[in-house]
Amino acid sequence: MAFPERLLIGYVIGVFGVRGELKIQIESDFPERFNTLKRVFACGREYAVERSRLHKGLAILKLEGLDDATAAGALDECPVEVALAEAVPLGPAQYFYYQVIGLQVETVGGERLGAVTDILQTGANDVYVVTTARGDEILLPAIAQVVKAIDVEQGRMVVELMDGMR
Repeated sequence: MAFPERLLIGYVIGVFGVRGELKIQIESDFPERFNTLKRVFACGREYAVERSRLHKGLAILKLEGLDDATAAGALDECPVEVALAEAVPLGPAQYFYYQVIGLQVETVGGERLGAVTDILQTGANDVYVVTTARGDEILLPAIAQVVKAIDVEQGRMVVELMDGMR
């Protein structure tokens, strides 16, 4: 399984003020990470972070070399990423999406269901989209009653289907 070089943490959604600050829509479970950023990648280019703060549910970033609204505006809609090595460490039984997408899914009885092809964020819990060999989709809630084991090293997930999940 190939690992990405960088992780998405947000998107530029506009300019904040006239001094080159960017408004970032946060796409991270760890918004506080923006308070300690030293460097980011925006539109694939590396930038040093001069300062950052959280503001009304957004992150405000000032990147080196972007000193006015025109320069900052050139990054509108760009993804903002960090190097994988700078990812926030996860706790036990927590996974980054890139570690789950692509896992082969089988039941506790050994029946192969397919592979995880997407993850839906529902608010209460994530939902894994499993695509079968026939192209059908099975939606599996990412809850302990369904997901019994994830083995990233072996590339598999073991699940126990609840009534009506097929």
